[in-house]
Amino acid sequence: MDEPFAALDAQTKLEMQEELVTLWQRYESTIVFVTHSVDEALILATKVAVMTHRPGRIRELIDVAQPRPRDSTSQAFNDAKRHVPPQQLAVRYLSIKIKKKDIFHDLFPRSR
Repeated sequence: MDEPFAALDAQTKLEMQEELVTLWQRYESTIVFVTHSVDEALILATKVAVMTHRPGRIRELIDVAQPRPRDSTSQAFNDAKRHVPPQQLAVRYLSIKIKKKDIFHDLFPRSR
């Protein structure tokens, strides 16, 4: 999914994020979600891949181990947010949700 909530108003975006998490928990499937929003990546992801501009390479992999539902005002969330590099136009955050099998490294081998 490539920035599917980008054009939504704030309230609808929050509702869609909650619905996406509910569906993910119900069906236990993997979702690759591309976003430029650090907050959105941390709210939705179990893993975040921070990518370079061009060529698109994975610069850093970040595990998001916070329990759900996630509170974007909590100390733990803001600590995680400080760890993610500041948003730049050249950076995309891939939110990876993995339940049964960790296929992250199969999909995105670490760039060298």
